[in-house]
Amino acid sequence: KTMICLSNERNTLYKKFESKIVHNPSLDRTLVSFQANKNAPFSSWFKYREGFSEKLVTYVIEKCNLEPGILLDPFSGVGSSLFAAATLGWQTIGIELLPVGCFATEARIIITKN
Repeated sequence: KTMICLSNERNTLYKKFESKIVHNPSLDRTLVSFQANKNAPFSSWFKYREGFSEKLVTYVIEKCNLEPGILLDPFSGVGSSLFAAATLGWQTIGIELLPVGCFATEARIIITKN
């Protein structure tokens, strides 16, 4: 019964926003998930399922023609957005509560400094 209710709610929301939904073939499953990081330097050594690819952050920044500034990621995970933006000249600030995310980010900072 719960699944039927959720399905109905999903359909209602889809119909409400259908005219605003745009399919972008540049955004595939690999790009919007952590899968694209599998072959990326530094990112490939630690799989973080909850994350997304650094290429996605780069894509959004470049597609929106954003000038470098300060990027705040309040749920930074292993730092994908932080490192991608920093590569493009941004100052970055990340907040992460999970020790594994903090560890992975700190390890990458140490590696990239050396």
